Amino acid sequence: MSFKVNSKWHNHLKDKEANEMKALVHESRRVLERLEQLLDDKMNAAYKDMRKSSNFEDAAWTHKMADQLGYCRALDEIKALIKIKYQEQ
Repeated sequence: MSFKVNSKWHNHLKDKEANEMKALVHESRRVLERLEQLLDDKMNAAYKDMRKSSNFEDAAWTHKMADQLGYCRALDEIKALIKIKYQEQ
């Protein structure tokens, strides 16, 4: 089974360094999988907080929602970076 990591891990690296980085990311998969779970927990908590009716009592609720959505978007970007995709050969 082969694997593929996000190309941002090895962009602009020479072949040998790029292969070493890919292997290092793959060797760290258990930590990255746990990090993904933690990020999911953070995201679920943020979405739950956004749905509270008390948020809409504040005149600046749109700014709060925009901030929360930006936070969730950043978490999504991190999750995309740490995702390792496996492919059958």
